Amino acid sequence: MVCFRIPAALLVLMLTRGAAVAQTEQAPSVDPSIGRVEVTLELPKDVPYVGEMIILKMRTTIRGDVALDEIRQPPFTNFNWQQLGRDKPIRVMADGFNVPGYERDIAIFPQQAGRLIIDPFVRHVTMIVGANQRVQADFASKPVFVDVQRYEGISKAADWWLPAKAVTIKETWSPRPDAIEPGKVGRRTVTLEAEGTTADRLPPPPVMHVPGVITFTGPATRETILTTDGPIARATYQWDVRPVSNSPAKLPAIRVAWFDIAERRMRDVAIGEQWVSYLGAAGVHRHADPSLFGSFVASGPLMAGAGGLLWALGVAGLLTSAGRGRPWFLDKPLALRALNKGARAGDAMVMKAALMDMARSDADRWRHVETDPRVAAQLADFDRSLFGGKEATSLALKPLAADVNRLWLAYTAPASTKTNALAQIDGDVPRHRRVDQTRS
Repeated sequence: MVCFRIPAALLVLMLTRGAAVAQTEQAPSVDPSIGRVEVTLELPKDVPYVGEMIILKMRTTIRGDVALDEIRQPPFTNFNWQQLGRDKPIRVMADGFNVPGYERDIAIFPQQAGRLIIDPFVRHVTMIVGANQRVQADFASKPVFVDVQRYEGISKAADWWLPAKAVTIKETWSPRPDAIEPGKVGRRTVTLEAEGTTADRLPPPPVMHVPGVITFTGPATRETILTTDGPIARATYQWDVRPVSNSPAKLPAIRVAWFDIAERRMRDVAIGEQWVSYLGAAGVHRHADPSLFGSFVASGPLMAGAGGLLWALGVAGLLTSAGRGRPWFLDKPLALRALNKGARAGDAMVMKAALMDMARSDADRWRHVETDPRVAAQLADFDRSLFGGKEATSLALKPLAADVNRLWLAYTAPASTKTNALAQIDGDVPRHRRVDQTRS
């Protein structure tokens, strides 16, 4: 029998290599087919424009036990993006197995034209395999390409580019624009909302510098509201408006152009022109609320009742004005109603503005009022108290308004003294007699 003696060092080396080989053969592995990451885009019916919202959906599933999970999102070069809520858990059938997973919705907004690339999403996991062994694995989606076109040419150069699903604009006043107290300001608030975009893409506040009013622009607030259908952008603009004088001033219309991403065309929303004035100013143009007016017109019984009421008032007005030569409702201008309103409110400045408007609107009738001895004394005391440093509340406003009303409505314009030059030559012809100019 032949014996070989193996050195101890060589024996240790052989045993170590054998253990390493055994360990390598027994190392667990992960089948790449058990995990999946997919990315899809919801694109419009034609090539999207720069700034237009595109919905990106990422869906991932793994058939196996996952201990640690992480989604590594690409940097979205050349895109702005906003995740729409939390990831949603799902279960799908894959290779005959009921596999769990989740979805993520992201709104992306291309920043430039051309062919843009969205790099892969990578799901990095630590899985439990074999005899409670942990193995790390990566599952990645394929890169996605999207073509984007420029928007220049479909909108005017001066318009703000605003692609959206829908846009609304509305305004509120405090107080009403025709009821601002003298020397004070009215606050105008305009709210602009756009579906399918973020607040940073809404236009800046419109410029509101017009003759007849002083405007102070307040801070603009912006917010983005996340929904499952996409973000909703909201901007709120504020101005403090003060008329320069008692004459009404007109603020221009506010128009916002936007691109309808569903109909693929330009549209606009607008707030109409708005008249601004102090309380009681004459010549104020009042506009009815279109929504209320439309509801009123759409109601047949209400229209019929209103028509009957107006007819009855017209007949009553004509009957009661038979001896005065003009209907009663034509003798009461806006300035006179403002005078009465100021008297009831105890506002002497409103009454003064109304009196000045009455003098300008009908000089003859006002001369009849102010030359009355009692009213003349009241007006003199009114001006002395108003501009002499006394408190306006100490004035007897209601008696003055009552006397002005009485004399204004009682005034009758004198008959015309002009004569017909033809009548002096040809003589007076009775109106009931027919003059036959046919010669026999």
